[in-house]
Amino acid sequence: MTAIHPLPSATTSRADSPLGTHAPSAGTQWYPAIDPSRPVLVRPGPMVQVGWNPDTAASIAIPASVPAEVVARLLRLADGSRSQDQLLARAHKAGVPGDLLLDALAALAELGIVVGHTQRPGDLPPIRIVVIGHGPLSAALGKALPRLGIRVRLHPGLDRVQHLIEEEDTALVILADQPLFPPHLTDMLALAGRPHLLVRTRAQQALIGPLVLPGISSCSRCADLFRTDKDPAWPYVAAQLASTTATASQATIHTTVGYTLAQIEAMVRAWRDATDGQATSWPELDVLGSTVEIDPRDGTITLRQWPRHPLCRCWDAAACG
Repeated sequence: MTAIHPLPSATTSRADSPLGTHAPSAGTQWYPAIDPSRPVLVRPGPMVQVGWNPDTAASIAIPASVPAEVVARLLRLADGSRSQDQLLARAHKAGVPGDLLLDALAALAELGIVVGHTQRPGDLPPIRIVVIGHGPLSAALGKALPRLGIRVRLHPGLDRVQHLIEEEDTALVILADQPLFPPHLTDMLALAGRPHLLVRTRAQQALIGPLVLPGISSCSRCADLFRTDKDPAWPYVAAQLASTTATASQATIHTTVGYTLAQIEAMVRAWRDATDGQATSWPELDVLGSTVEIDPRDGTITLRQWPRHPLCRCWDAAACG
């Protein structure tokens, strides 16, 4: 049996991992993939180490009769493009017992370091995201999202957006750059049942969220109503902000885009799992019904939660608009 251990003075757990646990069911072809951000390394022992973060890296004890470097090379082949059977064939050719490789992959899957799908990544249906906005954030997201395997549609204005919102293959709409968006647009999104995420900057702060899941989470109108409760003049100010584009430093822009991509990467994993029939719900995200505020100058992060407002109509989609 292959033994798996955390590194000395480290605790490795499923919660520490950015990837969930996805073990194959009996009779299902599996395409395992090791988190590409974690290199596969060789340790004395003999052992194979996956990752180099002292808090999350894991080491696998290898029998002395099997060269650890050969096992490491096999694990590096687990990138999602090869099936479990193909990896076992490689192991057999290299003289590595198949059970050893399977045990290693299963143990890493329990830690969330390996995920698997029942299809190769290239065979999965494309994910489509619409980015509405005109400015540095939408431009940066338009360049970065395709690297996640996402089809992106950039729409710089607020006119002629209804057909984009209503297209069934749109997984998410991102509203970017403007401090606020007009209520008729967010109402349109709610009525269509379309998940949407606000991505903005304010002074030198990154503002990511809320992520709105119509009928499930609170919405941007809820946030505006709570703000109006504290400042009755807020609607007048908000109407003016809805026609402006925010400006910020390069540090703030990159912070905003980076955090947004991290949240979307988690969404993509959930959508891919749902495509495989492995999951049916959205992942737990900081931005769901909340705004994450980040100041890159001092590293402070504030989570501002927006519960459902009792006067908001977002929980009755037919009433929106």
